[in-house]
Amino acid sequence: MAAESDNRCLICEQFSQALVTITCGHNCCRECFKKRINKGHSTCAICCANLRLQNSSRPPMDERDKHRRDRKRCLLRVGLDRQCNEDHGDWFIYTGKYDSQNEALRAGCETGYPVLVTRFSGSRCGPKRGFRCDGLYKIMKCWMKSGIQGSAAWRYLFVRCDNEPANWTRSKYGDSPRPLPTIDELKDVVDVIESKGPSSWDYDEEKGCWLWKVQATQEQINPYDVKDNTKKRVAQPRMKRKLTSDDI
Repeated sequence: MAAESDNRCLICEQFSQALVTITCGHNCCRECFKKRINKGHSTCAICCANLRLQNSSRPPMDERDKHRRDRKRCLLRVGLDRQCNEDHGDWFIYTGKYDSQNEALRAGCETGYPVLVTRFSGSRCGPKRGFRCDGLYKIMKCWMKSGIQGSAAWRYLFVRCDNEPANWTRSKYGDSPRPLPTIDELKDVVDVIESKGPSSWDYDEEKGCWLWKVQATQEQINPYDVKDNTKKRVAQPRMKRKLTSDDI
């Protein structure tokens, strides 16, 4: 009975393997803890002690800061909305929208450069409201798909490769290399672009995490978006208007 009570949440009275312990010693599941915080409560529901965790599945602060710095170094970003109907969380298929983006994503696929993915409300695996940063993904394959009326669009297979656990899982560990999913539409595709040479963002077996191997530059990722310094516009100084009696 004592072992069963240790695994029971004292708020919802349900058994859970993802329990957190407050400094007062009471246990509750992570979902109940989040709901109580979101409602504005700052005390334990049992003894009214301050809601501070003794144990947590989140990595230490220095590791989280390192993960944030890794994400900030990323030059490529993609947002998913309700139009992306092939979203499976850990992997999804994205359709390119315009030429400059397609050039950057194809370069990211060839160099193994990661992409910072943000999901908006309305997407299949997105939040109920607003938007949410879901970490780093790698483009494993990209190909050209012909439409019904003769139009063509670039398609990209994204696979998650982040050191922090995904928002939709209760795991305390990040991603590890996983086998690629089977894509039916690739059976009729002849030219498929994949990573070439050393990958910019790759998994280190010795350290057990994803690391920057080769830092790509802006020119390598998006060569068509580099501005010519000789054509750079110079901001003209604004003329100061004289004060009148109406301004006093």
